[in-house]
Amino acid sequence: MDAQPDLFKVTVAESKVRIERLTPNDKDYESFTERVMLRERDAIQAFRDRKDRGDSLDGLYIFANLENAKSFALLQLMTIQEGVADNLDEIQAYAG
Repeated sequence: MDAQPDLFKVTVAESKVRIERLTPNDKDYESFTERVMLRERDAIQAFRDRKDRGDSLDGLYIFANLENAKSFALLQLMTIQEGVADNLDEIQAYAG
């Protein structure tokens, strides 16, 4: 029997992004195996789809490898950063 691989969970909530390693011993591991994104392009497409629809990017995303999880997390952080910059511009331009 093959050993099950570790998974990587990216949690996006408001303005925070976290990455956690999930091992087969973690209690929620089995439920997450159904949601695993195997390829980087799947992660990028999921990100684009949600952003294009205007959906909240908050949620849990599961990846088969760390590099894909990191790429997705960085996309999320860049989006958060863009939102903060836009908000700063609005505040600075506000004339009352």
